[in-house]
Amino acid sequence: MVLESYITAALKRYLCTYFIDIDAESVPILGGEVRLSNLELRTDVIQSLIPADLPFAISRGVVKQLSLSVPWTAVTSSPVRATLDTVEIVIARLGESSSGRHSSMDGRQGEGAGNVPDLSSSPAKHTPSKRRPSHDVEYTDSWTTSLISRIANNVVVRVNNLVIRVESPECCLSLALGVVKYYKVDKDRKPVFAVRNFS
Repeated sequence: MVLESYITAALKRYLCTYFIDIDAESVPILGGEVRLSNLELRTDVIQSLIPADLPFAISRGVVKQLSLSVPWTAVTSSPVRATLDTVEIVIARLGESSSGRHSSMDGRQGEGAGNVPDLSSSPAKHTPSKRRPSHDVEYTDSWTTSLISRIANNVVVRVNNLVIRVESPECCLSLALGVVKYYKVDKDRKPVFAVRNFS
């Protein structure tokens, strides 16, 4: 259960980084299947993932449903899968508000912009006991970090029905994409589970 606790804490940090007002403690990740509805994206974090020289800013992002599947019995060889159904991203030109929607986000700007979570960091509450030899502590931390990095690097993300809407005083432009996928591939562009050797 210690290993599961590390992984669960890492996934919860990931959720809290990208979504607003998630009660991480109530998310039943240990059950293997999680479904969350009507989520609001943190615009500052999403904004940090796009080129800074673009004259646009993300003013709002919502997700109708997020499904998370964790293959606990094969977590070291099968990917964690995140499926987002009906995602709407609202974009406005810099300096413009989008129907006043900036106001709900302003208090959160800069709270972690560009800080994509380090899933490999171990929760402090699970730090090995100081009574153990120092080399054992280092080995445990290194092995856990490598394992969580492997899991994080192999997360498969699927977005169903992505709507990107650009709003300005002159017009409104919408782009709808049926399916968007993110996953690791090999040299032949085929899906692969990337494996790293543990130290």
